[in-house]
Amino acid sequence: MGWKAGWKGRWRDNVFVERIWKSIKYEEVYLHAYASVSASQDEMFRSFKPYKR
Repeated sequence: MGWKAGWKGRWRDNVFVERIWKSIKYEEVYLHAYASVSASQDEMFRSFKPYKR
């Protein structure tokens, strides 16, 4: 069964994603002053690596 356009998912999935985004946003966006957008993107991609399966 695949993903459907109107599918919202379970509330627990959304909580997990929101917590990860809140952590990364705080740690990477608020605590660092990056010289460019590409530098910030590189660091954010590195932050997501542990969560990828």
